[in-house]
Amino acid sequence: MFFWIKVLFLFEKGNKLFIIGGRIGSVLAACGVGFLSWEIAQLQFNKKSSQYLFISLSIFLPEVMILGSYLNNDIMSLLASYLITFALLLGMKKNWDWPTCILLAVGLSIGAVSYYFAYGFIIFGLASFIIFNVKKRTFSKRFVIKVLLIIVLILILTSWFFCQKLASFS
Repeated sequence: MFFWIKVLFLFEKGNKLFIIGGRIGSVLAACGVGFLSWEIAQLQFNKKSSQYLFISLSIFLPEVMILGSYLNNDIMSLLASYLITFALLLGMKKNWDWPTCILLAVGLSIGAVSYYFAYGFIIFGLASFIIFNVKKRTFSKRFVIKVLLIIVLILILTSWFFCQKLASFS
């Protein structure tokens, strides 16, 4: 959210731009939720009517429409939950290839910097990733490298946020 605010502040400063910049991030996150609900529906449902019902329930609920229209972090946690869910479904289908592991790390990172409500999905995503690999008995050097890749990407993508939070306390 604040990325867009800082971009607009490069051109001009003012309270109106603060609100517009924050709303740009919320609108883009809501669009991401819509795109991911489309992708999840295509993965999970065979019938078009079921796909359209899932997509409609995902993006046309009043809560989602309101969250996507004003400055907040709740829509980012919703985006993170959809991204984690999509990565989990895709990972189970593709047996956790490298791009899917990276997608999961990005979803977990967005959840970590968005809001506390996404932390449950972070735990769910990590637990599902580990349980899937335990059931498939894929504990190997490659699995350890994938876990380390996910951890390193999360640390890289979230370190700026947590360093900023630590700096604000001192």
